[in-house]
Parts: sequence; structure tokens; C-alpha cells
Amino acid sequence: MATKERRKEIRVGLAIPLRVQGFLADGGTWEEITTTVDVSQGGVCFPLIHRADLGQVRLQRAGFTGEDE
Repeated sequence: MATKERRKEIRVGLAIPLRVQGFLADGGTWEEITTTVDVSQGGVCFPLIHRADLGQVRLQRAGFTGEDE
């Protein structure tokens, strides 16, 4: 039996390269290149190597290819 989707918006699998910047509690920063897993009107899902809590990460640039430097 299929379960009913409980999210308000439909998530769509989409791989978009991202440059992400994170903020540490001590005021330091880190930067990481990753790729989206899925997107919706209300948000985006992407994996990170760094641990990040809500409010400690911001999207620096979408569509980053590495050739943009």
C-alpha cells in the first residue's frame, strides 16, 4: 500500500551544482561544493560533508560549474 505524500509542495529530483558557505559558532566559515538531490517551491535538499544546523548555511551560488572562478 502506497503512503500518502504529507509535504505541502511536491519535490522534484534535480541535480544542480551548488557552492555553499557555512558559519561556525566561533565566527569562522567554511565553503563546500555539492549538488542538489531534489527541489520544491519551498526548499532544496542537498548533502554536506560539514555539520550544519538551521541558520548556519547559506547558498552562495547555484549552477556553479567550477569553471566560473
